[in-house]
Amino acid sequence: MRNLKRNNRSFTYELYLGKVAIVDSEGFETGESAPTYADPVEMSANISPASGFAQIEAFGSLDSYDHVIITH
Repeated sequence: MRNLKRNNRSFTYELYLGKVAIVDSEGFETGESAPTYADPVEMSANISPASGFAQIEAFGSLDSYDHVIITH
């Protein structure tokens, strides 16, 4: 009973493929790069509720919340 089907939620994810150089309108590289991802894939798994904390820092607030995806 670790992973009941009724507790599964569907979500999408994309795999990171790498970085690609950005090219301007004349065909020259600009020196910058952009990340590329694979096509979105839909999956269903047990996703835990958000757990974490919010903390006030000197230069703003830090929100650290995590979800854990459990597959079986």
